[in-house]
Amino acid sequence: MVDGSPLPPFLGLTSWAAFAPGRAGVAGGDGQGDLVLFEDEVNPVMSELRPASSHGATTS
Repeated sequence: MVDGSPLPPFLGLTSWAAFAPGRAGVAGGDGQGDLVLFEDEVNPVMSELRPASSHGATTS
């Protein structure tokens, strides 16, 4: 909610994923998304996303 009004999910998150046959039986895939955050939400969200970088994910 923002100022008492509901915020539909499509206004705060966009994402997509693509999958393709991998090599040697290992599936390949890619996903991207955008988050719309308030200033005070940025650091907590980035802190949660950063551990994914050890699995090949990137954040910016």
